Amino acid sequence: MSMTFGVIRCDACDFGTNTMNNWGGFFYVFSDKYELWVRRELGWCYTCNTIQPIEYLTDINKLIDVIPYLRKELVKLTGHGILRFLRRYFGKNRIEIELLQEEIIKAERFIALLKARQSPPKCLKCSGSKIAHFDIPEFYEKKEPQQISFRHPGCNGQLWVEESGLRIAAQMNSRYYTLEGDFISEGDNQSPQSYYSKRPKDHPLDTIKRLYFG
Repeated sequence: MSMTFGVIRCDACDFGTNTMNNWGGFFYVFSDKYELWVRRELGWCYTCNTIQPIEYLTDINKLIDVIPYLRKELVKLTGHGILRFLRRYFGKNRIEIELLQEEIIKAERFIALLKARQSPPKCLKCSGSKIAHFDIPEFYEKKEPQQISFRHPGCNGQLWVEESGLRIAAQMNSRYYTLEGDFISEGDNQSPQSYYSKRPKDHPLDTIKRLYFG
């Protein structure tokens, strides 16, 4: 699959980079080998002295608040007891049910990560914490360069982003991190990794299967 990308430039010096360093899979690895997507955004790393993907640590209260909502939505689709089983495996909403269950698992894992976290957000390239968050505006299919709400450190020039106009097919790699955001390793990313093939043993879907199939 070919993809386009953004080109970022400073209007006061020769600094330039692109958004391809944000491609691929980024995963936290738990002690039981469960892999959780790293929520990230592009920002400035003062150690790398360039724009890099950096962690975005969600407000834990937002995640705590969303779980009861997800559970209520799940009950609406599944019901209780044997009805829940029948709807899960034979109902027309079975895909939506599994997606909701996966979202609950991800939210609970991210809450556990945030509670245990000791360090601030980090650069996902060098694991440094001297970073700055800023928004990169939508640039796809825009005719003019879009202004970034951040000035280039050092020269104080304005940063701009625009679509490259090119589409390239690139090998996507997966990068793995500790729960503190420290880099562990990198490997080939054959496809965006699915939680359906990475479920922990105590996943609710597996519990349902044990209850009804022994």
